[in-house]
Amino acid sequence: LSTGAPEAQARAMAFASAVLANVGMILVNRSRDETVFATIRRPNPALGWIVGATLLGLACVFYLEPFRNIFRFGPLTGSQMLLSVAVAVAGLAWLELYKGLHPPLLQVRRE
Repeated sequence: LSTGAPEAQARAMAFASAVLANVGMILVNRSRDETVFATIRRPNPALGWIVGATLLGLACVFYLEPFRNIFRFGPLTGSQMLLSVAVAVAGLAWLELYKGLHPPLLQVRRE
């Protein structure tokens, strides 16, 4: 808003950041011990469907006018969408860093 973006675009950017951060949290929290990159390589068909459906829904909400009007979002430019992704990634990087610095309190013994 301080840069002069309309409220509808600011609302859309905040929504995109929240949705993308939630998808990222699902990926980060798949394992307490491994990084998000290690967990992505582990196959999980349901996860692919969930992430795909979420991204498709997000694209519909932003780029199909009837859906955009329901949420009262403004159209996002590429740079605004990129900024929303960057905000979500920054939050997830913090979670990965925290996970690496603070091992879980209850660890399962593997024998």
